[in-house]
Amino acid sequence: MTKDQTVYQWCHDTNNLDNLENINKNEITSAFGCGSEKALNLVIEEVVNMKELLFTTDGIREYVSLGHMEKIINNKNMSYQEKLEKLTKKSIENGSQDDVSILFVSF
Repeated sequence: MTKDQTVYQWCHDTNNLDNLENINKNEITSAFGCGSEKALNLVIEEVVNMKELLFTTDGIREYVSLGHMEKIINNKNMSYQEKLEKLTKKSIENGSQDDVSILFVSF
């Protein structure tokens, strides 16, 4: 699974908790294609027997529970497009004002 690459998460991980409540939770510390390569924290592990992968931004992950995501993705009566649209709509309905991007890969 992933770990947020945000200033908030960095402060939490380094036990720098004094001003945690005042930190912008959306300020990132690294990203593909920008910033310092030293700051990029990328781990690649072998994945076996995987049929599908779902990548979401925190605008979805923080507003739709894992259980609800699984329920939508496992719904056999919906197309992939309908499932992903339902996830994005649900996150917005639940108050997300952040990026609501999804990447779904089926092997």
